[in-house]
Amino acid sequence: MRSVWSHFVMVGVGSTAISVGTDSEQVVDLLRPWTIEDYDVSDIDLFDYAVALDPPHPEGKTGGPKPMPRLHRGSCVLTTSPDPQQVTAALLQCLATHDTTTPAPPGTMRIELTPLIRNGAAVLAPPRQVMPLSERRLSAQGITRLDTVSCLLDPEAMTASFDAPLGADAPHPPVPVVGLFLPISGKGPGVVQFTAGRAVGQAMGLTLDVVSDNAAWHLESLARCVERTPTDLAPGNASGWSDALDRLFNRGRDL
Repeated sequence: MRSVWSHFVMVGVGSTAISVGTDSEQVVDLLRPWTIEDYDVSDIDLFDYAVALDPPHPEGKTGGPKPMPRLHRGSCVLTTSPDPQQVTAALLQCLATHDTTTPAPPGTMRIELTPLIRNGAAVLAPPRQVMPLSERRLSAQGITRLDTVSCLLDPEAMTASFDAPLGADAPHPPVPVVGLFLPISGKGPGVVQFTAGRAVGQAMGLTLDVVSDNAAWHLESLARCVERTPTDLAPGNASGWSDALDRLFNRGRDL
């Protein structure tokens, strides 16, 4: 990390330490209230983000448009935008989800899905697949993506709520969930048969607060979610998302 980025900070969010590399002193200053100096990497959960607000041209290429500011988590590009403030806002939103000191409120579960909102309702989808989607194309469909890598799902009310970004007090208000996209798991040839049982298993693997005392509740609650809510496999490539989102939002609207 130190050899790639001109600046590096370790951020403490709750009991979690998060490394952030960046090319901008602005990001260092922004994260200063949460910067930690003394830490033991053997005793913490370590996550890795990077923020490029002034990315250079790819090596060997000097012509053409300059790459846009972007946010990475590991090797995955979470978001890009011509507006650097939007990228730093996405960083603060994503970092807030790592605060594990406050458990999910009773009756809710934390799940690694990103909300896409249209007309006040949300479809939840895998962050690694939807965070890189073009905001311009999403906006053309009337869809707003919240730049967070997880949310709190209330399986009884079928609503999702989201953490307030670092430094903010008020979280985004809960929104009704009208559809779920789940990632494809496993490898091998052939068409994946997407059954209700597979959907529940996929969703169970995305929950972040399962322990032996609440595992049965999680499983039963997710089974009800899949039964009541249109659920589908996430498209395997970016070009398939536009039609897939329209279909799932329309199915949810017609319920």
